[in-house]
Amino acid sequence: MKKGVLIAIVVAVLVIVILGTTTIVNYNSLVDVDENVELASSQVTSRLNQRQALIEQLVPTVVGLQEHALAIYTLITEAREAYSIASAAGDLAGMIEADAAEALAINQLLVVMEDNPSEIYAGEGFLDLMQNISGMEASIAYYRGLYNESVSEYNRDVRHFPKMIFASMFNFDGSKPYWKMNDGADEIPQIDFTN
Repeated sequence: MKKGVLIAIVVAVLVIVILGTTTIVNYNSLVDVDENVELASSQVTSRLNQRQALIEQLVPTVVGLQEHALAIYTLITEAREAYSIASAAGDLAGMIEADAAEALAINQLLVVMEDNPSEIYAGEGFLDLMQNISGMEASIAYYRGLYNESVSEYNRDVRHFPKMIFASMFNFDGSKPYWKMNDGADEIPQIDFTN
């Protein structure tokens, strides 16, 4: 009888050790992918904030354009306001939507500038600012891609068995949203000011 009890205790300890180890490994893995998403999100947010600062410098220049400048100015202003509200509220979906609207407004501005180069103040400061904005758009696109890769890894992880059990047990999100753009909003028009 003592031998049977001893075997039962050893088996119970082994089961507890295996379950404990599995739980720890899966939990830590879920924490890692969750942190990767948060890091990637903060990278996108940081670049969006930098773009906001650049746009604040650009807006006074845009105001000097013809009638259609007012519409673009309004789009940029509304997108900036929507982003500020979403950012302050920690609303990732709202930030994604505002980012798409802002990128679309910037693209419209770039097209107007390309069509009307003689009507735009082409001073060195303005050109530098536009190059910075163009570079920032490329940086934002890059970090959006990293964010979406992190989200993809996270979403796959929380749906795989047995991690789905641990994700549910430890209240990890069932899925995270991808950073989606409106059609064409993430394309940066090429502008040649030499014509």
